[in-house]
Amino acid sequence: MKNRCSNAVGAALCGRPLTEGFSNSGAHRGAPLKSLSLLQRQDSISFFKDHARVPAFTGMTQSKFEGSLGRIFFLTNSKGVSVIFLIIAMLLMVILAYVFSYLIPTKQKSVVFSIQSTQAFFLAQSGVEFAVRLAKDNNWTSKHLLNTNLNTAPNNTGTFGTGTFTLTYTSSSDTLTSVGYVPTGTQRREIVVSNFSQFVYYFAYHKTITVQAGEVSGGPLTNFPMLVSFTDANLETVANGGHVASYNCYNGSTNDPCDLVFLGLDDTTCGGVAGSSPCKLNHEIELYNSSTGQLVAWVKVPSINNGTIIYMYYGNSCMTASSQNATGVWDANYQGVWHLSQSPTGTAPQMKDSTANGYNGTAEGGFVAGDQQTAKIDGGLDFESAHSDYVQAAAAALGTTSVTVSAWFNVTSFTGTETTFGGSGTSDGMVVFSTRDANTNVSPTLVVSPALNGGGFGTPNSLIFCDDTANVAVGAKGTTAIATGTWYYAVGTFSYNAGTATYLGNWNVYLNGQNNGTTNNFDYAGTAAVPFSGASWMLGNNPQWTGYSNVILDEVRVSNIARSAAWILTEYNNQNNPGSLATAGFYAVGAEQNN
Repeated sequence: MKNRCSNAVGAALCGRPLTEGFSNSGAHRGAPLKSLSLLQRQDSISFFKDHARVPAFTGMTQSKFEGSLGRIFFLTNSKGVSVIFLIIAMLLMVILAYVFSYLIPTKQKSVVFSIQSTQAFFLAQSGVEFAVRLAKDNNWTSKHLLNTNLNTAPNNTGTFGTGTFTLTYTSSSDTLTSVGYVPTGTQRREIVVSNFSQFVYYFAYHKTITVQAGEVSGGPLTNFPMLVSFTDANLETVANGGHVASYNCYNGSTNDPCDLVFLGLDDTTCGGVAGSSPCKLNHEIELYNSSTGQLVAWVKVPSINNGTIIYMYYGNSCMTASSQNATGVWDANYQGVWHLSQSPTGTAPQMKDSTANGYNGTAEGGFVAGDQQTAKIDGGLDFESAHSDYVQAAAAALGTTSVTVSAWFNVTSFTGTETTFGGSGTSDGMVVFSTRDANTNVSPTLVVSPALNGGGFGTPNSLIFCDDTANVAVGAKGTTAIATGTWYYAVGTFSYNAGTATYLGNWNVYLNGQNNGTTNNFDYAGTAAVPFSGASWMLGNNPQWTGYSNVILDEVRVSNIARSAAWILTEYNNQNNPGSLATAGFYAVGAEQNN
């Protein structure tokens, strides 16, 4: 009976059905216990079987169960285990189970929060990438444009599934803040990008180009076409060990480093308007050598002065189109710009005009491939009188206007060359530019000649810029004798003034950046006339004079305004000694920076 009872209690406490117990009595040994129940009364605990009372614990009489409730804590079974202790243990187990049931969902909740935080981070990151791509595609390159467009719907938000990101651009600090929300409306992660405007350009490297003190005269100058010319191993293509990554991205026949761009990063350089920086600077590449890193480029700087810094970015393998805007380099006053770096034996018109006018010139006479020569800036064209060489461009007449003509020239000989102003062999000289394709056409002619003020010829062979037509030659003459085999920078300016007698304004000549004479000091014949006519513009020749010139020309330009003395001197400083990687000239080149 003892075993039977103890087994039953054990079964109850362990949670087994009581019917799984077996009888230990002699008559019912091994038989299942039936109708077994636990009776709890105020003073005793007993088991019943077939209505017969059976003590639950041996070694105690029933009277020992009856009495003070406090004694119940001392009830033990035959093995000495306290029943109350077991009940308390069960209660503790229930409590622990309840605690664990509370903790487990909390743990799951923290895991959910962790996942949502990670999702929000990627949403915030996607917001940054979205902003960069959107700004790039829409050419929002300045702080002003970024502020206007990135802070307005629908550009400032995006939704992915149950999450969103929002964008805030602050132009004063040039920062972009992208916030990820998961779920929508619950902020989880935030990314702040400094100098965000620079991220609009996907370039791995950059260098600074800093204009040196004393190089810009009368600054700031507006929309100045700055020459950038140096050789740098970093500018070699990746295949050659450099960092230019998108060479000839759109046309394999051109030497175009497509991933080379120039930026202004301050409002002053970008034109002075608040929020205009950073700005992409228009540039034209005249020469690029992928194996040596040699670069000759023209960069339009909206505002240039001593100390101005522009930035050259490169190293972007994703470029699929040229980054150049050649015509954008030259302001609307430029009527023609010829670098003369093309082959004269190529398909006509060979000599390309870089302005939007497209007054491309055709190499006439007997030019050969060897006449494309290394010149002052890049390639130049060698004109030879023996071959009747000249370049002719179909263009519109200049009309009644002010004019500037400029060029680099190197006279190879004054023997057997052009007889200027209709003189004899004693008037041999050289022509830079003329529009006098017919005798009565009026041309602003830039020429080197021994012609004397008041008529006749003598010495020296000096620079003249004048109103040139039939029986008329008035303007300005320089005082420096031009030597052969030497490079000079020549500029002639005419500032139109209808009320000025004889000259119709002010004529000046500049040699190597300096005024080389006095205003209106050349009066060979007649009185100045306008408008300037002639729809054929000639380089290296005046068709109304006998013979042709012996000269190498480079960088010929024509403007319909009179450029200032400060502009002319700054051009000379820039083009005569732009600077190299090792030695500063007009500018200094900084070390490569990894972006």
